[in-house]
Amino acid sequence: MIIDRLSNICLYKPVLTGLENGLKALEALGTEPAVGRYEFPGGFFMIQEGDTKALSEGKFEVHRKYVDVQIVLAGEETVGWSHISELGAAEPYDEEKDKQMIAGEATQCNRLTAGM
Repeated sequence: MIIDRLSNICLYKPVLTGLENGLKALEALGTEPAVGRYEFPGGFFMIQEGDTKALSEGKFEVHRKYVDVQIVLAGEETVGWSHISELGAAEPYDEEKDKQMIAGEATQCNRLTAGM
């Protein structure tokens, strides 16, 4: 997990394949993009709105194909982290969605605010 300010996102282009294409696609949407899923060469991104769950109600999300870059545009969210070896039984990996949900307790918690 990398936690940083949005103003530093370009620093990660050398290590995140597809980030530059994703940023160009996001920029092309303008200042108020609509909620939805957007494809670009090398991946996709989603614009979402909603209320987050309490940390105690959440599960860990694991990806194998894509890197999950999350940007908080407004409000805040607390995210939990634990090494996968410290987590319990897993649901089967869904290759089509590139997602696996795993239950467990967070060993680290981070509060993300707008612009992170």
